[in-house]
Amino acid sequence: MTDNEIEIRPDLKDIENTIVHLYQLGNYFSNNNRRRWSDLWYAKHRGGKSLEDVYALEDQEFAYAVQGLYSDGREVAGTLALELPLINYIDQFPQVHKYVERIESYQKGWIEKDLQMIDQVEQLVARHPDYPVDYWAIRQMIALHREQLEVLRGLDGDLAAIRQSERYRVESGTAGDDSHGANTSSVASRRSWFTKGRLLAAGSAAVLLVGVLANVFGIVPAAKGLWEGIYGKDDATLLLVKARAIPWIASVPDPRQHDQLFLQLQLRNVSTSTVLLTAAETQITGTTKVGIGVAGGSGQCLLSPDVRKNSPVQLAPGAEQWITVVPAIRLPGMERILSSRRFDTITVVPREAPLTILNPTHVERLNRAFEESYGADAAVRVILYSGNRDRIRSLRFELARGGDLHSNGDRLAYDALLAAWRVRNADLFLSTRNCD
Repeated sequence: MTDNEIEIRPDLKDIENTIVHLYQLGNYFSNNNRRRWSDLWYAKHRGGKSLEDVYALEDQEFAYAVQGLYSDGREVAGTLALELPLINYIDQFPQVHKYVERIESYQKGWIEKDLQMIDQVEQLVARHPDYPVDYWAIRQMIALHREQLEVLRGLDGDLAAIRQSERYRVESGTAGDDSHGANTSSVASRRSWFTKGRLLAAGSAAVLLVGVLANVFGIVPAAKGLWEGIYGKDDATLLLVKARAIPWIASVPDPRQHDQLFLQLQLRNVSTSTVLLTAAETQITGTTKVGIGVAGGSGQCLLSPDVRKNSPVQLAPGAEQWITVVPAIRLPGMERILSSRRFDTITVVPREAPLTILNPTHVERLNRAFEESYGADAAVRVILYSGNRDRIRSLRFELARGGDLHSNGDRLAYDALLAAWRVRNADLFLSTRNCD
């Protein structure tokens, strides 16, 4: 990305350098998220062992502390890669002070808490220096996350510059009053948009995922192409909030019924007009090892390629609904992968209605297994239609880049897949009683 590729929103021209800097920091965090954290955990580029060796230790406190360092550090990187450039998009932050509050909530919620967590990991490493694990990688993760937290703290300067912008001062009623130009007063009561947590029940999941709008693991695109880079060159008034993959739990021996996944999309109508979805179609790209399955059906919240067989899904302005795309996709060998010993230690939460899993590194294990089995470029494209197959959205999901309930819409949530498979029950996700 070069500076002249960024088209600064007109009402923030007076802080152009600050916005360019926020884009650059977004790229820094994106690189950390996509490469540095993954390389340290899986040692792909240095010939070492995976840090998953910690799970073989009897010392569970040590194991979960190391895993927590990785998960929390990558969460910070992924979230800031998404959030920092969004000040430049008036449809995301029409009120600039809301952006300031958002970033301040991350500073308040993460810096001190994560520094305490890092201290705990350092103490455990010093206390147990002889375990058969990669201590070099652990120390590198500690250094990387400290660096990230320092960058996050350093955003104070960028926020101060934003407060001096004409737009911010108009919003705060201090335009033309230089005595308030560098206003750094805190907002009395802030509510964190993104709450860090290791165990999340169903209610928390909904709060965490509303408003997630960009690709955490992708390179932060230049501003001019950011919207298209996330959603494609079609109608962006239909917002993808979240996507997940749910296994079809086959009850018959017919091999055609096995190794199938349903794709589910949470969509929000952000326009002022009603959107009527009439069909959905899946296409497989980048591999010959994945195909279209046979599991499917018809009914409320299910959309197939055949307009005549579907019950249209209506989204009023501001409405949000889940849909299931049918038929399922088929990944030969998927059930063998899910039943392997590498996923024996999965713990689902909450137990009575599994929505996610306790250990998010299982998602990374599944990504690696899918990449090995189906190829790094394997992807599925979902095309949404209105009317008589008038295309309105095209969405692409990489099969080896799945995420969890913290992830953005363009990454399939695999924690739900693993939870449903673990308890051998996908009814919670595949029920068609409503589209909520």
